[in-house]
Amino acid sequence: MGLRHLALSMLAVSLAVSWHACGPPDHETVAPMRDFIYRGESDPARLATYRRAQASLGEFRDALRNPQPTFNEFGVKVGFTDGQRVENLWVTNLRSVRTIHGEGFEGELATEPNALKNIRKGRRFVVMPGEIQDWMYWDGKKRIGGVTVRAAVSR
Repeated sequence: MGLRHLALSMLAVSLAVSWHACGPPDHETVAPMRDFIYRGESDPARLATYRRAQASLGEFRDALRNPQPTFNEFGVKVGFTDGQRVENLWVTNLRSVRTIHGEGFEGELATEPNALKNIRKGRRFVVMPGEIQDWMYWDGKKRIGGVTVRAAVSR
């Protein structure tokens, strides 16, 4: 029993040292969008824009992975929550990442939230594809994607 206890103690110390050396992650994953993307949303046009963005997400992923020299300012729009409040915000400065849940995008919150107090501009997040409401990037002076932006402008 003594040797087993010693081995478990050594393992615990080793894990604690490893955690301290690596530190906690500098980003977090957004709560799964499927839980709140449509919460309280009854506008058929807005629901349709979310679905269009999801259906064309492969185009965005390809452009981010293999950008042309004129491509810039990649971003994804995500719903964030603080209790019952939901705010749709852009995450920018993206890069593709692999997680234990699959391939996603890591980036930082582009703007300061208006209604949410639990997140701040610049905070890093990993966003999974199913959490994305919209995506956008620029090809020179031409906006690619941004279906929710176009819908808002046309109203």
